[in-house]
Amino acid sequence: MLLVGCTNSPEEYRLTSKQLAWQSYQAGQVLRFAQRPAGPVRTYRITGVEDHLERQPTGINFTILPSRKIDCQHVTVTAQRTDTTALETMVLDFRLSYYAGNINFRPAIGWQGVEASREMPIDSVNKGAAFDSLQYPGVQSLKTISLGGTTYAPVLRISPFALPATPANGTLRMLYYAKGAGVVAFEEVGIGLWYRLP
Repeated sequence: MLLVGCTNSPEEYRLTSKQLAWQSYQAGQVLRFAQRPAGPVRTYRITGVEDHLERQPTGINFTILPSRKIDCQHVTVTAQRTDTTALETMVLDFRLSYYAGNINFRPAIGWQGVEASREMPIDSVNKGAAFDSLQYPGVQSLKTISLGGTTYAPVLRISPFALPATPANGTLRMLYYAKGAGVVAFEEVGIGLWYRLP
């Protein structure tokens, strides 16, 4: 028996335009937040937007039944607060991943060095469908929100952070993430709401 080897091209899976509509950040972009028009301003600079294909493990690797080659799109956005000394942190992670024969969309959010412990139900919101609150605890979908004279739609109100019984002032309590804009507001314990400036 003569076995002839052949190379198969990887299967590629990319984020849809509806999914990517929730990722609007651009490298070098500066985000400005305030609590009132003439008050102090916090600034964050988008330091990087990395977009690449990532090889996924499929769990099968035999000569007779070769492993599938699956490449999935992965977009990571990093930012750094610039009005004070701060480290660069991940603010957005959009990942397609292969698991148990399916391609899954796993968007996650972070802010000021704190990463979310759960995912955002972007696909459900895009379809106008309800999502499982057990799978997405602490997430609420808002049709619109108006902040500082700007209206955003749709918006995810996210409370992904485990707050201690007595949280310190400045502890992040809530994020507001809008389609086409990214983080448009955040709330801190004892300090209040910061909203995005135009």
